[in-house]
Amino acid sequence: MKFKKHIQGSSLLYRVKSWGTKDGLMCSEINGIGLAIELHWLSNGDKVPPAEFAKVATEYSECPSGKEGGDLGWFLRGKMAGPFQDAAFSTPIGATSVPFKSTHGYHIILCEGRKN
Repeated sequence: MKFKKHIQGSSLLYRVKSWGTKDGLMCSEINGIGLAIELHWLSNGDKVPPAEFAKVATEYSECPSGKEGGDLGWFLRGKMAGPFQDAAFSTPIGATSVPFKSTHGYHIILCEGRKN
């Protein structure tokens, strides 16, 4: 029996308000959040502590999972769509994705684990 790959992750979603952005440019707020995560942990070679990401997600995320610190639990490859899945499965364990855009808004994903 062949098992599909799973990932455990958390997500932060930021929806662009009516003031919006120009095409091709991410809003400065999500870039600022991503930069803060990068400078605080990743630039030192550290992994992002899930509890710290949860604090950021709880404060800033506009996704229903934000109330749970962004926790998405374990999910199968193929459950999430397009750019979300691509970012989730290409982000190293303990790291966050670069901010990326989907049809729902801008996201940052923390990859917490992988299993088959």
